[in-house]
Amino acid sequence: MLSLLTDNISPRQKLLFNSNGNQLADAFKQLIEANLIVSCSKAELESWIITHFQYVSNARAKPFTTGYLNGIISSDTKICKSPILDVISSSPGSFSLAAVARSKKGRDN
Repeated sequence: MLSLLTDNISPRQKLLFNSNGNQLADAFKQLIEANLIVSCSKAELESWIITHFQYVSNARAKPFTTGYLNGIISSDTKICKSPILDVISSSPGSFSLAAVARSKKGRDN
């Protein structure tokens, strides 16, 4: 995966994101909106995700689709209720990434 992210070298097969697809899409949306992903548009990012990733839905690998990603990344029609990271602006032009703690179902936070 590192070679895909740093050198854009494609893996032999799509990478499997072992959780809900909206979580991966939301993470990339936050990164591109904070200008931590540069030199591509949101539409190009969506196409890149479709080419290189799939996700788990109902215990099965499922491909990303343009409409699904567009609703998350390029618009605000689908909001991720369980994000996996938070891009935090600590000062103008300076960002940090923080993992979001998982909430336990049935427990008080």
